[in-house]
Amino acid sequence: MPNTSNSKMRVARAVLAAGLALAAVGGIHAVAKDSATTPSVLAYRGLGTWVDIYDAALWNDPPAAVQTMQADGIRTIYLQSSNFSHPDIVFPLRMSEFIDAAHGAGMRVVAWYLPSLAHINVDLRKSMAAITFRSAAGSGVDSFALDIESRVVTDPTIRTARLMDLSQRIRDAVGPGYPLGAITPNAVSLAKPTTFWPDFPYASLTQYYDVFLPMCYSGTVAAGGQAVHDYAASCADLVRAGVGDPTVPIHQIGGVADNYDAAEIEGFVRAVREYGLMGGSLYDFMTTDDPAAWDLLRTIPANPRESPALPMPVGSPDAVGNIPRVDRSHPKEVFYLAPGGPGAFNLSYQGFDLGSGEVALWVNWQPVKAIGKGPAGKWTRTRTISIADELLLDDAPNSIGFIASGDYPSWSTWGVRGVTLSAG
Repeated sequence: MPNTSNSKMRVARAVLAAGLALAAVGGIHAVAKDSATTPSVLAYRGLGTWVDIYDAALWNDPPAAVQTMQADGIRTIYLQSSNFSHPDIVFPLRMSEFIDAAHGAGMRVVAWYLPSLAHINVDLRKSMAAITFRSAAGSGVDSFALDIESRVVTDPTIRTARLMDLSQRIRDAVGPGYPLGAITPNAVSLAKPTTFWPDFPYASLTQYYDVFLPMCYSGTVAAGGQAVHDYAASCADLVRAGVGDPTVPIHQIGGVADNYDAAEIEGFVRAVREYGLMGGSLYDFMTTDDPAAWDLLRTIPANPRESPALPMPVGSPDAVGNIPRVDRSHPKEVFYLAPGGPGAFNLSYQGFDLGSGEVALWVNWQPVKAIGKGPAGKWTRTRTISIADELLLDDAPNSIGFIASGDYPSWSTWGVRGVTLSAG
Protein backbone atom coordinates (compact mmCIF):
# COMPACT_ATOMS: atom_id res chain seq x y z
CA MET A 1 0.00 0.00 0.00
CA PRO A 2 1.50 3.41 -0.97
CA ASN A 3 2.64 5.48 2.02
CA THR A 4 1.37 8.90 0.91
CA SER A 5 -0.94 11.51 2.36
CA ASN A 6 -3.50 10.74 -0.36
CA SER A 7 -3.46 7.08 0.58
CA LYS A 8 -3.91 7.96 4.24
CA MET A 9 -6.83 10.19 3.35
CA ARG A 10 -8.48 7.37 1.41
CA VAL A 11 -8.02 5.02 4.34
CA ALA A 12 -9.51 7.63 6.69
CA ARG A 13 -12.54 7.92 4.47
CA ALA A 14 -12.89 4.16 4.38
CA VAL A 15 -12.85 4.12 8.20
CA LEU A 16 -15.49 6.83 8.20
CA ALA A 17 -17.58 4.69 5.84
CA ALA A 18 -17.34 1.78 8.26
CA GLY A 19 -18.63 4.10 10.98
CA LEU A 20 -21.55 5.09 8.78
CA ALA A 21 -22.36 1.41 8.40
CA LEU A 22 -22.80 1.11 12.15
CA ALA A 23 -24.98 4.19 12.14
CA ALA A 24 -27.11 2.73 9.36
CA VAL A 25 -27.69 -0.42 11.38
CA GLY A 26 -28.93 1.86 14.12
CA GLY A 27 -31.58 3.29 11.82
CA ILE A 28 -29.90 6.01 9.75
CA HIS A 29 -30.93 5.37 6.15
CA ALA A 30 -27.73 6.82 4.72
CA VAL A 31 -28.33 5.85 1.11
CA ALA A 32 -32.04 5.20 0.90
CA LYS A 33 -33.79 6.79 -2.06
CA ASP A 34 -37.12 8.54 -1.86
CA SER A 35 -39.69 6.03 -0.69
CA ALA A 36 -41.94 6.83 -3.64
CA THR A 37 -39.37 5.72 -6.20
CA THR A 38 -39.02 2.28 -7.72
CA PRO A 39 -35.51 0.89 -7.17
CA SER A 40 -33.36 1.21 -10.27
CA VAL A 41 -32.03 -2.18 -11.32
CA LEU A 42 -29.94 -0.78 -14.16
CA ALA A 43 -26.77 -2.17 -12.57
CA TYR A 44 -28.03 -5.73 -13.13
CA ARG A 45 -28.76 -5.31 -16.83
CA GLY A 46 -26.45 -6.65 -19.51
CA LEU A 47 -23.02 -8.19 -19.16
CA GLY A 48 -21.35 -8.36 -15.76
CA THR A 49 -18.32 -10.01 -14.21
CA TRP A 50 -17.36 -11.21 -10.74
CA VAL A 51 -14.46 -10.39 -8.43
CA ASP A 52 -14.07 -12.19 -5.11
CA ILE A 53 -11.74 -11.40 -2.21
CA TYR A 54 -9.30 -14.11 -3.31
CA ASP A 55 -8.55 -12.53 -6.72
CA ALA A 56 -5.26 -10.99 -5.60
CA ALA A 57 -4.12 -9.99 -9.09
CA LEU A 58 -7.21 -7.81 -9.53
CA TRP A 59 -7.12 -6.25 -6.08
CA ASN A 60 -3.46 -5.36 -6.53
CA ASP A 61 -4.29 -2.93 -9.36
CA PRO A 62 -8.02 -2.06 -9.59
CA PRO A 63 -7.62 0.68 -12.26
CA ALA A 64 -5.83 -1.76 -14.59
CA ALA A 65 -8.45 -4.43 -13.92
CA VAL A 66 -11.27 -2.00 -14.70
CA GLN A 67 -9.59 -0.92 -17.92
CA THR A 68 -9.42 -4.53 -19.09
CA MET A 69 -13.02 -5.18 -18.07
CA GLN A 70 -14.21 -2.14 -19.96
CA ALA A 71 -12.41 -3.35 -23.09
CA ASP A 72 -14.19 -6.69 -22.70
CA GLY A 73 -17.58 -4.96 -22.86
CA ILE A 74 -18.49 -5.39 -19.19
CA ARG A 75 -21.13 -3.02 -17.82
CA THR A 76 -21.15 -4.06 -14.15
CA ILE A 77 -18.54 -5.36 -11.72
CA TYR A 78 -19.86 -7.61 -8.96
CA LEU A 79 -17.32 -6.89 -6.25
CA GLN A 80 -17.10 -8.94 -3.06
CA SER A 81 -16.79 -6.69 -0.03
CA SER A 82 -16.32 -9.46 2.53
CA ASN A 83 -17.66 -12.73 3.93
CA PHE A 84 -18.65 -13.91 7.38
CA SER A 85 -15.07 -14.82 8.37
CA HIS A 86 -13.31 -11.63 7.23
CA PRO A 87 -13.30 -7.95 8.27
CA ASP A 88 -16.28 -5.79 7.41
CA ILE A 89 -14.52 -4.48 4.29
CA VAL A 90 -11.56 -6.66 3.38
CA PHE A 91 -9.76 -4.17 1.12
CA PRO A 92 -11.13 -0.67 1.80
CA LEU A 93 -8.46 1.20 -0.14
CA ARG A 94 -8.69 -1.12 -3.14
CA MET A 95 -12.48 -1.14 -3.03
CA SER A 96 -12.36 2.64 -3.21
CA GLU A 97 -10.11 2.42 -6.26
CA PHE A 98 -12.42 -0.13 -7.92
CA ILE A 99 -15.47 2.07 -7.43
CA ASP A 100 -13.84 5.26 -8.67
CA ALA A 101 -12.21 3.58 -11.66
CA ALA A 102 -15.44 1.84 -12.64
CA HIS A 103 -17.57 4.95 -12.32
CA GLY A 104 -14.96 6.92 -14.24
CA ALA A 105 -15.29 4.37 -17.05
CA GLY A 106 -19.09 4.58 -17.06
CA MET A 107 -19.46 1.18 -15.38
CA ARG A 108 -21.43 0.15 -12.32
CA VAL A 109 -20.45 -1.72 -9.17
CA VAL A 110 -22.60 -4.11 -7.16
CA ALA A 111 -21.09 -5.06 -3.81
CA TRP A 112 -21.81 -8.58 -2.57
CA TYR A 113 -21.38 -10.25 0.78
CA LEU A 114 -21.56 -13.90 1.92
CA PRO A 115 -23.32 -14.20 5.31
CA SER A 116 -23.15 -17.24 7.59
CA LEU A 117 -26.68 -16.62 8.95
CA ALA A 118 -25.32 -17.86 12.29
CA HIS A 119 -24.86 -14.33 13.69
CA ILE A 120 -27.45 -12.02 12.17
CA ASN A 121 -26.18 -8.84 13.82
CA VAL A 122 -22.71 -9.44 12.37
CA ASP A 123 -24.12 -10.21 8.92
CA LEU A 124 -26.22 -7.06 9.05
CA ARG A 125 -23.26 -4.92 10.08
CA LYS A 126 -21.09 -6.27 7.27
CA SER A 127 -23.87 -5.89 4.69
CA MET A 128 -24.40 -2.28 5.70
CA ALA A 129 -20.65 -1.66 5.63
CA ALA A 130 -20.73 -2.44 1.91
CA ILE A 131 -23.89 -0.45 1.25
CA THR A 132 -22.69 2.68 3.03
CA PHE A 133 -19.06 2.49 1.91
CA ARG A 134 -17.77 5.63 0.23
CA SER A 135 -14.75 5.90 -2.03
CA ALA A 136 -12.05 8.56 -1.99
CA ALA A 137 -14.13 10.49 -4.51
CA GLY A 138 -17.25 10.12 -2.39
CA SER A 139 -18.94 7.46 -4.52
CA GLY A 140 -20.76 4.42 -3.23
CA VAL A 141 -21.68 1.15 -4.88
CA ASP A 142 -24.68 1.16 -7.20
CA SER A 143 -26.39 -1.73 -5.46
CA PHE A 144 -25.87 -4.54 -2.98
CA ALA A 145 -26.47 -8.27 -3.42
CA LEU A 146 -26.60 -10.91 -0.69
CA ASP A 147 -24.84 -14.20 -1.50
CA ILE A 148 -27.25 -16.84 -0.18
CA GLU A 149 -25.43 -20.17 -0.07
CA SER A 150 -23.78 -20.74 3.32
CA ARG A 151 -24.35 -24.06 5.08
CA VAL A 152 -23.04 -22.92 8.46
CA VAL A 153 -26.60 -23.13 9.77
CA THR A 154 -27.33 -26.78 9.06
CA ASP A 155 -31.07 -26.89 9.74
CA PRO A 156 -32.81 -25.54 6.59
CA THR A 157 -35.85 -24.36 8.53
CA ILE A 158 -33.70 -22.28 10.88
CA ARG A 159 -31.56 -21.15 7.94
CA THR A 160 -34.66 -19.87 6.12
CA ALA A 161 -35.88 -18.02 9.20
CA ARG A 162 -32.47 -16.39 9.65
CA LEU A 163 -32.33 -15.44 5.96
CA MET A 164 -35.72 -13.78 6.11
CA ASP A 165 -34.78 -11.95 9.31
CA LEU A 166 -31.53 -10.63 7.83
CA SER A 167 -33.23 -9.67 4.57
CA GLN A 168 -35.92 -7.71 6.35
CA ARG A 169 -33.34 -5.89 8.47
CA ILE A 170 -31.32 -4.92 5.39
CA ARG A 171 -34.44 -3.68 3.58
CA ASP A 172 -35.58 -1.75 6.63
CA ALA A 173 -32.14 -0.13 6.89
CA VAL A 174 -31.84 0.96 3.26
CA GLY A 175 -35.48 1.85 2.65
CA PRO A 176 -37.79 0.84 -0.21
CA GLY A 177 -36.00 2.79 -2.93
CA TYR A 178 -32.60 1.11 -2.73
CA PRO A 179 -31.98 -1.77 -5.22
CA LEU A 180 -31.13 -5.13 -3.68
CA GLY A 181 -30.15 -8.38 -5.41
CA ALA A 182 -30.52 -11.95 -4.13
CA ILE A 183 -27.69 -14.25 -5.25
CA THR A 184 -29.47 -17.58 -4.97
CA PRO A 185 -28.23 -21.19 -5.04
CA ASN A 186 -28.26 -23.23 -8.23
CA ALA A 187 -31.95 -23.66 -9.01
CA VAL A 188 -31.38 -27.01 -10.73
CA SER A 189 -29.62 -28.36 -7.65
CA LEU A 190 -32.31 -26.95 -5.36
CA ALA A 191 -34.92 -28.91 -7.33
CA LYS A 192 -33.27 -32.26 -6.57
CA PRO A 193 -34.64 -34.48 -3.77
CA THR A 194 -31.23 -34.36 -2.06
CA THR A 195 -31.11 -30.54 -1.98
CA PHE A 196 -29.45 -28.88 0.99
CA TRP A 197 -32.25 -26.28 1.12
CA PRO A 198 -35.75 -27.75 0.67
CA ASP A 199 -38.55 -25.29 -0.08
CA PHE A 200 -36.18 -22.46 -0.88
CA PRO A 201 -38.17 -19.24 -0.20
CA TYR A 202 -38.13 -17.65 -3.65
CA ALA A 203 -41.55 -16.04 -3.37
CA SER A 204 -40.95 -14.68 0.13
CA LEU A 205 -37.66 -13.09 -0.92
CA THR A 206 -39.48 -10.86 -3.43
CA GLN A 207 -40.56 -8.73 -0.44
CA TYR A 208 -36.98 -7.61 -0.02
CA TYR A 209 -35.06 -8.13 -3.28
CA ASP A 210 -35.54 -6.59 -6.70
CA VAL A 211 -33.45 -8.99 -8.81
CA PHE A 212 -32.56 -12.68 -8.55
CA LEU A 213 -29.06 -13.81 -9.50
CA PRO A 214 -29.16 -17.63 -9.57
CA MET A 215 -25.77 -19.37 -9.51
CA CYS A 216 -26.55 -21.73 -12.39
CA TYR A 217 -23.13 -23.38 -12.49
CA SER A 218 -23.24 -26.18 -15.03
CA GLY A 219 -19.55 -26.42 -15.89
CA THR A 220 -19.02 -29.83 -14.27
CA VAL A 221 -22.44 -31.37 -14.91
CA ALA A 222 -23.33 -30.40 -18.50
CA ALA A 223 -21.09 -31.07 -21.48
CA GLY A 224 -21.54 -29.44 -24.86
CA GLY A 225 -23.24 -26.27 -26.05
CA GLN A 226 -26.78 -27.65 -26.17
CA ALA A 227 -26.51 -29.23 -22.73
CA VAL A 228 -25.31 -25.96 -21.18
CA HIS A 229 -28.07 -24.09 -23.01
CA ASP A 230 -30.71 -26.47 -21.69
CA TYR A 231 -29.30 -26.27 -18.16
CA ALA A 232 -29.40 -22.47 -18.18
CA ALA A 233 -32.93 -22.49 -19.61
CA SER A 234 -34.07 -24.94 -16.94
CA CYS A 235 -32.53 -22.76 -14.25
CA ALA A 236 -34.46 -19.72 -15.46
CA ASP A 237 -37.70 -21.74 -15.61
CA LEU A 238 -37.21 -22.97 -12.05
CA VAL A 239 -36.58 -19.50 -10.63
CA ARG A 240 -39.63 -18.16 -12.43
CA ALA A 241 -41.73 -21.04 -11.12
CA GLY A 242 -40.37 -20.64 -7.60
CA VAL A 243 -41.18 -16.94 -7.54
CA GLY A 244 -44.51 -17.53 -9.24
CA ASP A 245 -43.88 -14.83 -11.84
CA PRO A 246 -42.40 -15.46 -15.31
CA THR A 247 -41.42 -11.79 -15.57
CA VAL A 248 -39.28 -11.75 -12.39
CA PRO A 249 -36.00 -9.87 -13.09
CA ILE A 250 -33.14 -12.37 -13.43
CA HIS A 251 -29.44 -11.87 -13.99
CA GLN A 252 -28.15 -15.40 -14.46
CA ILE A 253 -24.64 -16.46 -13.40
CA GLY A 254 -23.04 -19.29 -15.37
CA GLY A 255 -19.75 -21.04 -14.91
CA VAL A 256 -17.42 -21.77 -13.49
CA ALA A 257 -15.88 -20.10 -16.52
CA ASP A 258 -12.76 -22.22 -16.96
CA ASN A 259 -14.97 -25.32 -17.18
CA TYR A 260 -16.62 -23.97 -20.35
CA ASP A 261 -15.35 -24.17 -23.90
CA ALA A 262 -16.48 -21.73 -26.60
CA ALA A 263 -19.49 -23.83 -27.61
CA GLU A 264 -20.64 -24.04 -23.99
CA ILE A 265 -20.30 -20.30 -23.46
CA GLU A 266 -22.31 -19.81 -26.62
CA GLY A 267 -24.98 -22.18 -25.27
CA PHE A 268 -25.19 -20.18 -22.05
CA VAL A 269 -25.45 -16.86 -23.90
CA ARG A 270 -28.16 -18.18 -26.20
CA ALA A 271 -30.29 -19.27 -23.24
CA VAL A 272 -29.90 -15.87 -21.54
CA ARG A 273 -30.97 -14.14 -24.75
CA GLU A 274 -33.82 -16.49 -25.67
CA TYR A 275 -35.31 -16.00 -22.21
CA GLY A 276 -34.91 -12.23 -22.40
CA LEU A 277 -33.13 -12.18 -19.05
CA MET A 278 -32.08 -8.85 -17.61
CA GLY A 279 -28.43 -9.81 -17.89
CA GLY A 280 -25.85 -12.55 -17.53
CA SER A 281 -22.31 -13.23 -16.41
CA LEU A 282 -19.82 -16.01 -15.83
CA TYR A 283 -18.13 -16.62 -12.50
CA ASP A 284 -15.58 -15.21 -12.45
CA PHE A 285 -13.40 -12.67 -14.27
CA MET A 286 -10.10 -14.39 -13.44
CA THR A 287 -11.23 -17.68 -14.99
CA THR A 288 -12.71 -16.09 -18.13
CA ASP A 289 -9.38 -15.79 -19.85
CA ASP A 290 -10.23 -16.59 -23.48
CA PRO A 291 -10.67 -13.44 -25.61
CA ALA A 292 -13.17 -15.34 -27.77
CA ALA A 293 -15.34 -15.80 -24.70
CA TRP A 294 -15.85 -12.07 -24.38
CA ASP A 295 -16.86 -11.82 -28.03
CA LEU A 296 -19.76 -14.14 -27.18
CA LEU A 297 -20.58 -12.67 -23.78
CA ARG A 298 -20.78 -9.06 -24.94
CA THR A 299 -23.78 -9.97 -27.13
CA ILE A 300 -25.91 -10.22 -23.96
CA PRO A 301 -28.29 -7.23 -24.16
CA ALA A 302 -28.98 -4.83 -21.29
CA ASN A 303 -32.65 -5.78 -21.13
CA PRO A 304 -35.31 -4.14 -19.00
CA ARG A 305 -37.82 -6.32 -17.17
CA GLU A 306 -39.73 -7.94 -20.01
CA SER A 307 -43.45 -8.60 -20.18
CA PRO A 308 -44.56 -10.92 -21.66
CA ALA A 309 -41.68 -13.19 -20.78
CA LEU A 310 -39.57 -14.84 -23.47
CA PRO A 311 -39.47 -17.18 -25.25
CA MET A 312 -43.02 -16.71 -26.52
CA PRO A 313 -45.01 -19.44 -28.25
CA VAL A 314 -45.54 -19.03 -31.96
CA GLY A 315 -49.06 -17.77 -32.40
CA SER A 316 -48.96 -15.42 -29.42
CA PRO A 317 -51.23 -12.40 -30.04
CA ASP A 318 -48.91 -9.95 -28.25
CA ALA A 319 -47.30 -7.07 -30.12
CA VAL A 320 -43.74 -6.86 -28.79
CA GLY A 321 -40.56 -4.88 -29.40
CA ASN A 322 -39.77 -1.22 -28.78
CA ILE A 323 -43.15 0.18 -29.76
CA PRO A 324 -44.35 3.57 -28.49
CA ARG A 325 -47.41 3.29 -26.22
CA VAL A 326 -47.53 -0.49 -26.73
CA ASP A 327 -44.39 -2.27 -25.53
CA ARG A 328 -40.94 -0.94 -24.62
CA SER A 329 -39.79 -4.03 -22.74
CA HIS A 330 -38.28 -5.98 -25.68
CA PRO A 331 -36.04 -3.33 -27.26
CA LYS A 332 -33.35 -5.58 -28.73
CA GLU A 333 -34.79 -8.96 -29.64
CA VAL A 334 -37.78 -11.25 -29.41
CA PHE A 335 -37.62 -15.04 -29.45
CA TYR A 336 -40.39 -17.50 -30.18
CA LEU A 337 -40.49 -21.27 -29.75
CA ALA A 338 -42.16 -23.43 -32.35
CA PRO A 339 -42.68 -27.22 -32.20
CA GLY A 340 -40.46 -29.39 -34.34
CA GLY A 341 -41.59 -31.18 -37.45
CA PRO A 342 -40.39 -32.35 -40.87
CA GLY A 343 -40.35 -30.27 -44.01
CA ALA A 344 -40.14 -26.59 -44.87
CA PHE A 345 -42.39 -24.01 -43.22
CA ASN A 346 -43.75 -20.58 -44.00
CA LEU A 347 -43.23 -17.92 -41.35
CA SER A 348 -45.80 -15.11 -41.29
CA TYR A 349 -45.56 -11.88 -39.30
CA GLN A 350 -46.35 -8.18 -39.22
CA GLY A 351 -43.61 -5.65 -38.48
CA PHE A 352 -43.76 -2.16 -37.00
CA ASP A 353 -41.75 0.86 -38.21
CA LEU A 354 -39.13 -1.30 -39.90
CA GLY A 355 -36.07 0.45 -41.29
CA SER A 356 -34.02 -1.01 -44.09
CA GLY A 357 -31.88 -3.80 -42.62
CA GLU A 358 -32.93 -2.81 -39.11
CA VAL A 359 -34.27 -6.22 -38.00
CA ALA A 360 -32.91 -9.66 -38.89
CA LEU A 361 -34.68 -13.00 -38.74
CA TRP A 362 -32.77 -15.91 -37.17
CA VAL A 363 -33.91 -19.53 -37.00
CA ASN A 364 -32.15 -21.81 -34.52
CA TRP A 365 -29.43 -19.17 -34.29
CA GLN A 366 -28.79 -19.23 -38.01
CA PRO A 367 -29.29 -15.93 -39.85
CA VAL A 368 -32.04 -16.17 -42.48
CA LYS A 369 -32.40 -12.63 -43.80
CA ALA A 370 -32.84 -9.00 -42.92
CA ILE A 371 -36.55 -8.38 -43.10
CA GLY A 372 -37.71 -5.67 -45.48
CA LYS A 373 -38.50 -2.06 -44.77
CA GLY A 374 -41.99 -1.04 -43.68
CA PRO A 375 -43.96 2.21 -43.38
CA ALA A 376 -42.68 4.64 -40.74
CA GLY A 377 -44.67 4.47 -37.52
CA LYS A 378 -47.05 1.86 -38.88
CA TRP A 379 -47.52 -1.87 -39.12
CA THR A 380 -46.86 -3.76 -42.33
CA ARG A 381 -49.40 -6.08 -43.81
CA THR A 382 -48.81 -9.76 -43.12
CA ARG A 383 -45.59 -10.95 -44.74
CA THR A 384 -44.42 -14.50 -45.31
CA ILE A 385 -40.90 -15.93 -45.43
CA SER A 386 -40.12 -19.52 -46.43
CA ILE A 387 -37.94 -21.40 -43.92
CA ALA A 388 -35.94 -24.24 -45.46
CA ASP A 389 -36.22 -27.70 -43.96
CA GLU A 390 -32.49 -27.86 -43.18
CA LEU A 391 -32.82 -24.91 -40.78
CA LEU A 392 -35.55 -26.59 -38.73
CA LEU A 393 -35.42 -29.32 -36.11
CA ASP A 394 -37.77 -32.25 -36.45
CA ASP A 395 -37.70 -33.57 -32.87
CA ALA A 396 -37.01 -30.49 -30.73
CA PRO A 397 -38.43 -26.98 -30.35
CA ASN A 398 -37.28 -24.41 -32.89
CA SER A 399 -36.01 -20.99 -31.83
CA ILE A 400 -37.19 -18.10 -34.01
CA GLY A 401 -35.63 -14.73 -33.29
CA PHE A 402 -36.25 -11.19 -34.49
CA ILE A 403 -33.11 -9.21 -33.64
CA ALA A 404 -32.90 -5.43 -34.02
CA SER A 405 -29.74 -3.50 -34.79
CA GLY A 406 -29.98 -1.01 -31.91
CA ASP A 407 -28.19 -1.39 -28.58
CA TYR A 408 -28.52 0.16 -25.14
CA PRO A 409 -29.16 3.02 -24.72
CA SER A 410 -29.84 3.78 -28.41
CA TRP A 411 -32.53 1.21 -29.06
CA SER A 412 -34.28 0.99 -32.42
CA THR A 413 -38.00 1.64 -32.73
CA TRP A 414 -39.49 -1.56 -34.07
CA GLY A 415 -41.95 -4.33 -33.32
CA VAL A 416 -43.42 -7.63 -34.42
CA ARG A 417 -46.78 -9.35 -34.02
CA GLY A 418 -48.87 -12.13 -35.55
CA VAL A 419 -45.97 -14.59 -35.85
CA THR A 420 -47.20 -17.95 -37.13
CA LEU A 421 -45.75 -21.02 -38.84
CA SER A 422 -47.51 -23.12 -41.44
CA ALA A 423 -46.42 -26.07 -43.49
CA GLY A 424 -44.59 -25.06 -46.63
